[in-house]
Amino acid sequence: MYSMSSLHETGYRFNGWYTSWEGGTKYTAQTIVPNVKNLTLYAQWSRVITVYFHNNYSDATPHSMPCYENEPYGDYVDSYHPTREGCDFKGWYTSPNYDEGELVTSSSIVPEDSPVAIHLYAHWTVDVVYNPCGGCMLGKSLYTYDVGGIFGRLPEVCCCEEEKYFDGWYTLPNGKGQKINILTTVPDYGMTLYANWRPEL
Repeated sequence: MYSMSSLHETGYRFNGWYTSWEGGTKYTAQTIVPNVKNLTLYAQWSRVITVYFHNNYSDATPHSMPCYENEPYGDYVDSYHPTREGCDFKGWYTSPNYDEGELVTSSSIVPEDSPVAIHLYAHWTVDVVYNPCGGCMLGKSLYTYDVGGIFGRLPEVCCCEEEKYFDGWYTLPNGKGQKINILTTVPDYGMTLYANWRPEL
């Protein structure tokens, strides 16, 4: 057994002494030294990256944690789930916009040549229940949407009574409130939408 010194460099983690700049065999104080005249060992390092977790709906100070270039983000990414009233946490993404960025999990690799700080953003979803109000749903009645996205194609419904036609989905019964269309922005709370029926003209 022999003594091996550690090194310190700001912004880096010292990984140990190796027989090569990259890869190679790691030497520790317990490693048996081969019977050679000369042995050169190389310090290997990992660059420290600070990851910031933004809740993506308020000005709260983001949580942060250190990660390392070319290594997995780690369990903290999967275990830290922020809360938001009326919404469900979908995951951490590389963009604050609902339709952009990549999902980051504990097994995702911190990219090589990353900036010294990486910003991840919470994405949120809400549940919307469709009430046919006497009609018949042509499919399921519960849908999940991305907050800040658009509703897109709306569920189809048919009338169970003659001489009535479907007028659309509304935020209140009897055609009251806001009428929802495919380009309506999904709010940050769950809701029930109501089918409105009008007499045939």
